[in-house]
Amino acid sequence: MSVTSPNDRAAQGIAKTFDVRYVPFATIYDTLCDIVIQTDPELQLGPGKLNFNPSYLRETMTVMDISHLPEETELIREAENRGCEVVSVDEVYRRQLNQIFKAITGQEIPDEIFTSRSEYTR
Repeated sequence: MSVTSPNDRAAQGIAKTFDVRYVPFATIYDTLCDIVIQTDPELQLGPGKLNFNPSYLRETMTVMDISHLPEETELIREAENRGCEVVSVDEVYRRQLNQIFKAITGQEIPDEIFTSRSEYTR
């Protein structure tokens, strides 16, 4: 696992905390990977120095973006267009909500709540 960010100091801190590799943002395009997980809601796509250039994405990569749960993001659309495998954030969002609900109530969220919400939003 590697951590990178336009904020190199923050990325170094995260990498040190979790004892994983730090990759300077300026060298991200020289670093090969199989999985890209976007977590920073401030990171923009584009060719700029502090942007993530979507041309980095390859068909062989798996991409997940949890920066704007539960919304689909521009990164996910780019990944799909480039033939990447995309991990649905719906299940991640459901699990996160369920953990919060269970911490407060001691119970699991009933499945019908998710079913009725997804029918409502269609």
